[in-house]
Amino acid sequence: MADILEDIEDNEKSFEIARRCLDSGEIDDEDLRINAMTIAARTAMKLGKKEAATKLVLEMPVSQLKGGLGKMAVQLKIELGDKEGAFELAKTLLSTELDGQIIETANSLAQELGRRKEVQEIIRTNPDLEKGRIHDPELIWQLDRLGYDVSDLHERYTVLRRARHRT
Repeated sequence: MADILEDIEDNEKSFEIARRCLDSGEIDDEDLRINAMTIAARTAMKLGKKEAATKLVLEMPVSQLKGGLGKMAVQLKIELGDKEGAFELAKTLLSTELDGQIIETANSLAQELGRRKEVQEIIRTNPDLEKGRIHDPELIWQLDRLGYDVSDLHERYTVLRRARHRT
């Protein structure tokens, strides 16, 4: 029910239902509990309930921290003074999904911690990059601007763009 309410943008009710489910302690199924946490965290963010969102995000498994929740988790670790933890989390998130904001944060933390090679390796071995599934010119430009070797991506993007124009 909470996910349907979130879909129709009734975030207040969605948050309350997900929160009540979590507070009841009656969700035995781990997947259902994580789903309720994810819904509660997302809707709390949308409602500006930063304290509630923070608590939920910090309890969530890393595998569930996608999109805005991942960005929030990295930022929270930085705010809590855990730059090392934020860096490790950013690397983990980038290993599965390239996100411009997380790339910027990871790059900044890597420079500060003297660990830029680790970020370069994570980006270089990202499955989407390796398989040529990155076609976002802004992301390619961002990686190039930050000093990552994206010459093969430029070439692939140009070929893809030309192929689209021929059809």
